[in-house]
Amino acid sequence: MGDFIERRRQQWYAVVDVPKKLQPVIGKARFVQSLKTTNRATAVDRARLLVSAWKRRFKSAAGASPIVSEAAEWRQWLDETAKSDDHMQDEVASMLMTDRAEEIERIHGLSSAKLFAGLAQGQVMLVSEIGEQWLQEARYREKSDHEHRYALKLLAQRHSTVEEITRKLAGEFVRDVLAKGRKSATVNKLIGSYLQLWKFMLNRGLVEANPWTAQGISRRRAGDEETRRPFTEEEGAEFIRRLDEGVDQDVASLLAVTAMRLEEACQLKPADATLPARKGDPLWLVIREGKTKAAQRRVPVIEPKVIAMLRARIEAKHTYVFHELEEVRWGDRSVELSKRLGRRLRSFGFRDKGLVAGHSWRHRGATLLEQAGVTRDTQDALLGHQRPGQGRGRYSKGPSDQQLVEAVRALRLP
Repeated sequence: MGDFIERRRQQWYAVVDVPKKLQPVIGKARFVQSLKTTNRATAVDRARLLVSAWKRRFKSAAGASPIVSEAAEWRQWLDETAKSDDHMQDEVASMLMTDRAEEIERIHGLSSAKLFAGLAQGQVMLVSEIGEQWLQEARYREKSDHEHRYALKLLAQRHSTVEEITRKLAGEFVRDVLAKGRKSATVNKLIGSYLQLWKFMLNRGLVEANPWTAQGISRRRAGDEETRRPFTEEEGAEFIRRLDEGVDQDVASLLAVTAMRLEEACQLKPADATLPARKGDPLWLVIREGKTKAAQRRVPVIEPKVIAMLRARIEAKHTYVFHELEEVRWGDRSVELSKRLGRRLRSFGFRDKGLVAGHSWRHRGATLLEQAGVTRDTQDALLGHQRPGQGRGRYSKGPSDQQLVEAVRALRLP
């Protein structure tokens, strides 16, 4: 139990006792969740995120407003009296609850009284509570879980209950709260959290409509940064040439000849590479995970200079190919490098905000692939994009190794 796991019929479960004083607010005395494994080490690893989320919920419940906490206790009591055979006890409990709601109205106002009565009678849902249920079931990765929680916190600060959020209020929230000082992409990402939460509630019959559909804002909103663009060959060559020798220059060179994402390159391990058996053969890199399932792929490298750099790093037998980079929150390894490359890009005199040190290589790669006549399917497979269409996306195994090798001939060092 030191790892918050226990074994039941060969399977491991995550188990955490709810602090007694928080049980009326949480609504249960214990959290139990199957970890779907018989391996103890795997169970410990899976339980870590789950227990962390439960403890955050305890912290949130401990900071709940007195009215919310009291309403949770009344709800528990009303549920118990409703199960009793003594109908008079049920009526008395309801009458006492009504008296308490009227007292709250006199002291705190009508809105507080309505919130108390609705929660006590189970007629309204707190955004924070139903959001917690959604995240517990969804079990997102730690970074995504954190981002969804931030979005829910913003919403709950203005609207505490689900029922009060109409399409009109959702639109006003986007305009008055989310859009103030945020880029359009950030706003749309926050709205995405609300779309997913309401989809969760729709699927369970808890709501009848999703007020967040079509609430996104245009990516071309005034004040946003310019649209990202690719490096030109001259810009790319100068940028790589002026970078410090070592990891900065090495990563940029790899991005130039593969168009992979910056974090994908930074996560590479020696075991992810297959060195060429003969001179002239490609070096193959395996991307094991990324933004989507489509990001999992094999990428060939044929540029001799880059192959030599990768060979030297792989044969050094460090844990990561680019071992100089440090892991930060959520396991990301590209954060500091991304900032550093961005600062270097501007210091070299590149002022165009559409030029981004990491992602502009992907724009360059996509452009060169298209200009070389590479088919869209092969482009998607190489870049790690979702392939459209039921037939190609589900049934096709994708382009051959030879097609991928032919494609990257368009991605030479600038």
